[in-house]
Amino acid sequence: MKTRSTPLLFAVAVSLGLWLETPAPSAASALTPVTHPALQTGSSGWILWETETPVQRLALDGDTLWVGHDKAGLNRWDLAAGLEATYSSADGLSGEDVLSIAVDGSGDVWLALLDGGVDRTSNGSSFDDLTPPQAANVHPWALDANGGDIWLGTLGAGVAQRAGGSWTAYTTANSNLPFDDIYAVGSRGAEVWVGTIGYGVAAFSSVQLPEPRERCEHLTPIGFWVPAYAMRPRSPTSFVVLPKPR
Repeated sequence: MKTRSTPLLFAVAVSLGLWLETPAPSAASALTPVTHPALQTGSSGWILWETETPVQRLALDGDTLWVGHDKAGLNRWDLAAGLEATYSSADGLSGEDVLSIAVDGSGDVWLALLDGGVDRTSNGSSFDDLTPPQAANVHPWALDANGGDIWLGTLGAGVAQRAGGSWTAYTTANSNLPFDDIYAVGSRGAEVWVGTIGYGVAAFSSVQLPEPRERCEHLTPIGFWVPAYAMRPRSPTSFVVLPKPR
């Protein structure tokens, strides 16, 4: 994977364009104006890249920004030069509605498409449809990359892990996953966390971790009660569900 040599992307607002905040905006900024799409330097160091369709997902890989659009495919941007390439189903994408993007440890880019499947590309020259069998007739929704492993959350088919070139599915039928509609996935080391539509958050681990000594709750700044200690699973095929507020 390429190293980041340009200013770090601090904030992005999803709208008809990209809004990037740089640490020290100046005339010599690495983000320089291009002819198309329009790039403008706004107030407080915001750089604006205009797009014709809404931006749904972003993934930053070194100096490359991958941009997923609502029903308009995928863009590849260079942080210094601007838009480099646009991809659609005519270029091999399995759909046009990009819901999630993840970059794995080898630099491959993974896409979840609402109207397609799960695609992988190395540099945009070609796309491989690697949709897991259990997700063939449902919507892929959320992706997370953890080194060489890929985690996929789906609407209706639970969560799937790709490791060593093959997929393993976890659903309510073969595990204690509390719900098969998954909106969010996040992983760290041997752990993965999934956010379900019908229940809440569940955790999965391939290593045995100690249970918390106690359970308590606290109120977040936006008004949600969450447990301060999350239960961890005891076996590689077990999820532990964070308890609902009392």
